[in-house]
Amino acid sequence: MIMLMCTAISLVSVKQIKSHTKSLVQVILLIENIKILIEYKNISITEIFNIVLSSDNYNLLFFLVEIKKGLNDYHSTLKNVFEDKNLFNNFDDEDVEYLKGFFSMLGTSDTDGQIVNCNLYKKLFEKKHSQLVSVEKSKCKCTSTLSIGIGLLISIIII
Repeated sequence: MIMLMCTAISLVSVKQIKSHTKSLVQVILLIENIKILIEYKNISITEIFNIVLSSDNYNLLFFLVEIKKGLNDYHSTLKNVFEDKNLFNNFDDEDVEYLKGFFSMLGTSDTDGQIVNCNLYKKLFEKKHSQLVSVEKSKCKCTSTLSIGIGLLISIIII
């Protein structure tokens, strides 16, 4: 019974890590797309959010919709959005700080400064993503080993 509970806990943990990993991939894609929009189209924050939110690529980034609702007062909206922890369930505290840093710098400098900001945060999230992928692989191996062990144990008990 204890092994079964350990396996269940491990499976939940792996599911959370996978959601976190998928969310980080979406953030990396988002930052790259924002960079492209700034670099080649030189458009406003409102237009950037309209384009970004027209895509289905960011379905795990719940906070984007809330940011878009308050674009008239962007920095005040950011403060309120980042206080709502429910919008960041797939992220840890470090991710939220990175996101806060990225979005607070968005629109505050010239095009070159915005591109540097995008590059910096993209690298930070890529590093975090690669660390998370290695954790995910090791936990998946552990979970599959536990599952096989429990399967064998149950088979022996039944026989």
